[in-house]
Amino acid sequence: MEEVTFSTAISLWGRRSVDWMVFPSVGRSRGTVIIWDDQDLELIDSKVGTYAICGKFKSLNDDFVWGLNGVYGPNDDNLRFALFDELKFFMS
Repeated sequence: MEEVTFSTAISLWGRRSVDWMVFPSVGRSRGTVIIWDDQDLELIDSKVGTYAICGKFKSLNDDFVWGLNGVYGPNDDNLRFALFDELKFFMS
């Protein structure tokens, strides 16, 4: 999935109060989409890497801050170290 339009996000989410971020497809992967209700959550920060997408969110109801990672990791043991380094970077 290279691009997600507003109409695509609505059709996936089911309502108009929606926001999203995309980790584009690479090779055989189909990509990753993270969708949330923009009336409940605020995206504070996001990062897109080679193997993962990371979002830091704040609840608009109670100001609770939390993070979400979407990972599409390599099967090659040698490349897996790069994935772990990327995740460590995201968490810092």
